[in-house]
Amino acid sequence: VVICTKDRPVALRRCLLALLENQWLPSEVVVVDQGQFTTDPPVQAAFAEREIVLRHEAMQTSGVSRGRNLGITLSTADFIAFTDDDCVPDTGWLGALFKACTTGVDGASGRILPLPASDPDLVAVSSRTSPIARLYQGVSPHAPWDVGSGGNLLLRRAALKHVGGFDERLGPGAPGRAAEDIDLLYRLLIAGFTIAYEPGAVVYHEMKTRQARLRSRFPYGYGMGAFLATHISKDDGYARMLFRRYLRFHAGSFLGGLRHLDRWQMKETAWTCIGALWGAVSWRHAINTRTLSKEYPTSHKGNRE
Repeated sequence: VVICTKDRPVALRRCLLALLENQWLPSEVVVVDQGQFTTDPPVQAAFAEREIVLRHEAMQTSGVSRGRNLGITLSTADFIAFTDDDCVPDTGWLGALFKACTTGVDGASGRILPLPASDPDLVAVSSRTSPIARLYQGVSPHAPWDVGSGGNLLLRRAALKHVGGFDERLGPGAPGRAAEDIDLLYRLLIAGFTIAYEPGAVVYHEMKTRQARLRSRFPYGYGMGAFLATHISKDDGYARMLFRRYLRFHAGSFLGGLRHLDRWQMKETAWTCIGALWGAVSWRHAINTRTLSKEYPTSHKGNRE
């Protein structure tokens, strides 16, 4: 299991202790710490008692994608799971992901539900709630953001190696701000790998205030625009269609908020659309002026061999 963290020791401890409660224990956990590096001796002792390797690695550079790629390099298992420090894995999480991969697929994602909180004013920031299992092969007809996200994901090391891991230009802490996980899933599907959605694999994601959720909409939209612009620049017609679909969906959500006089919905969707447009335009400009490569990584192999 790979977890990236930055200055959230309480949340990280909660996540790590939840992993120890899993019915299927991991062989190793790699924590990549991009903040003020601090170890937690009681947690380390608890992992040692269960004979689970816990590596807590400091990383001076920022970026979730860079952190996850370092975690991939440091880990030794054939399957690598990803979650976030503000998530709490359910007791059946890891077992459900592994079971989904015994069918010969190359990876699995699962549900993301709001972590219960005592404050009624908190809202879900990220969720994935479908109770229906599904298999994703090829990019069409679905959208890559329907496939999964980095907070609840298990992938074969060979598949990650084939596509070059996470694009370090995308994601929180990088110029692209978000969508590093969506881009990875899209490249995996393009390369011919298969991803299962397993609703029995559940993680609970920390809720935020409405203001915090609103602040997250522009960078999230920016990342989606940057990710899609990268693939559009390679004459990817499906990515072009996805960009139009993404904007239409949020425009419809804005109109729905207008009809119901829901100012929060209107603000959130407006900032998401503005972010997506700005991300796409600025990313495409960077590619056209050759300050940014359209390929990641430069040794990308294309279709699965």
